[in-house]
Amino acid sequence: MLLATIGVVDYASGREIGLSIFYIFPILLAVSTSGLVVGLAVGTLAALVWFLADALLAKEVEWFFYWNGVIRLAFFWLVGALYWRLSLALARERTLARQDPLSGIPNSRAFFEMANAVLEQCRIGRRPIAVAYIDCE
Repeated sequence: MLLATIGVVDYASGREIGLSIFYIFPILLAVSTSGLVVGLAVGTLAALVWFLADALLAKEVEWFFYWNGVIRLAFFWLVGALYWRLSLALARERTLARQDPLSGIPNSRAFFEMANAVLEQCRIGRRPIAVAYIDCE
């Protein structure tokens, strides 16, 4: 739906105003919510919508329309794949920041995050809590 809206606005704005950046947002949204394959499919659809908007505005479709379509498709796939890899790297770094690399057990940062969550639940539910903490450094 978002891509269709962008395509209609792109067509209505004519060739003078470029809306290319807006085609990226649905791709990033699809990658972050549904994964790489769906993101690449949305990227393909975005390239087709952009091609269609350009083709409808042109007096005749020439060879460079197809070339531009292929380049846009490659660009959208590249953006989707890079965003996917960035998301994986960020998730890995989050895990490493909360886990001891040698033993694999949660570190003090993970403990304090979990403790704050439990304390907040006890505060909301007005329940008492007892905590014992031993730091083995």
